[in-house]
Amino acid sequence: MSKLFKILLWMLGGVAVLIALAATYNSLAPLPVYEVRLPENVTIPYGDSLALAQGARIVSMNCVICHRNQDGNLAGRPLPEKDFGDVYVANLTNHPEAGLGRYTDEELVHLIRTGIKPDGSQLLPFMTPYFKMSDEDLYSVIAYLRSDAPLVQPVEKYWPDNKLNFLAKALTRMVFKPGPMPEGPVPSPPLDDLVTRGKYLADAVFNCYQCHSASFETNNDHEPSLSEGYYGGGNPVGGVAGPLTISANLTMHPEYGLGEWTLDDFGKAIRQARRPDGRMLSSTMPPFTSLTDDEVAAIWAYLKTVPIQDNNAPSGLVQQ
Repeated sequence: MSKLFKILLWMLGGVAVLIALAATYNSLAPLPVYEVRLPENVTIPYGDSLALAQGARIVSMNCVICHRNQDGNLAGRPLPEKDFGDVYVANLTNHPEAGLGRYTDEELVHLIRTGIKPDGSQLLPFMTPYFKMSDEDLYSVIAYLRSDAPLVQPVEKYWPDNKLNFLAKALTRMVFKPGPMPEGPVPSPPLDDLVTRGKYLADAVFNCYQCHSASFETNNDHEPSLSEGYYGGGNPVGGVAGPLTISANLTMHPEYGLGEWTLDDFGKAIRQARRPDGRMLSSTMPPFTSLTDDEVAAIWAYLKTVPIQDNNAPSGLVQQ
């Protein structure tokens, strides 16, 4: 056996040992724990009817997608898909121990913004942190979640600890990082700037880019526009809200995207889950029925500025 061949064998053996050690560490070592830096001057608008209405709108078009169970409340549920192991969506009702009642307002703001629990552990690796949502909207959401609305009335439902598989643990360590806690107030976008407001709604409130970019693994939550295939679609989605489908290309490509659509076409699709030819969208795409005309126009104005992606997503915005 030549000396070179022996060296190669030793190198391959060393690589194999390193891989085995890394795999063992990923399987057995505790997941990362992060610093908890609670915000100051948190003032939740409890009892403010306008804030409660805004919070209800955001929750109805966002949180309910994952957290509403078969009983119609936000007590959470097991995820039907097992891609990340045995995972349970949290109880968002007002129960003082099983739900959000166990958190202070400051802890809840920190949790939603960063994805970090009061003990420093991270929420589900695919739970998007809302660190770019304005204080006004976030505080309205919390006011609603703390309200006497039927959807969030206390439900004593405890879920087991998540049992993440090897992939989920690896992604949690290397890819899905917590969001940064804002250093100061997060203002609302100006109402008269449609493009800025549309980007805020699409990227910071409803996280449309999460499904409508190339892949969850390559999304950039800190700077969504840097996500691979930003709004070009092609990402397999489903399991939580509906059957597995391929996300649509939402850029203005004339053939593969929305280039031939009108604002009215887009409004019907996003609010009624109906494409221009009358066919229904995949049930994986929930209808955002509470969006106002101004909000639809703002999102549309922003999508018209997004660089066109030449991606022929198989299902587009249509039912397969």
